Amino acid sequence: MTNQFLDFKLINVSDTAAILEQCQGDPTNEVFISFPTADQPMEAFLSKILSAVKLDFKKDVLVLEKTPNNNFSFGGLQKAVGLQKAIFFGITPQMIGLQTNYQKYQPFTINGCTFLFGDTLSQINGNQQLKKALWVALQSIFS
Repeated sequence: MTNQFLDFKLINVSDTAAILEQCQGDPTNEVFISFPTADQPMEAFLSKILSAVKLDFKKDVLVLEKTPNNNFSFGGLQKAVGLQKAIFFGITPQMIGLQTNYQKYQPFTINGCTFLFGDTLSQINGNQQLKKALWVALQSIFS
């Protein structure tokens, strides 16, 4: 007999305090950004993207490099820090404990937080159409 109740994978979720220790930056502006560790060399590109919406990568956002081992519940993180905007590159909602449908580059709001999911930074950097889609989405979030 198969169980048809769960239609998604269960993941081991890290403690919120442990995830916060792995984050860099400042949550004061209530903006969170996460990207896979493989995109770490693209931080200069990310910094340039953020400066276009008047945010400093080192000072104005809370950043987490996502690894396969640091799964977390975004709801727990949001509750602990009070985040209002969350941008994910190369990460799906399911990877952060959200079971929702989404379209890349289409901002949506859940529980008072605006989410944006997109491709990896390296994919965006090499594709003019993805850059444009990201820019339009960021303008709608930060205007």
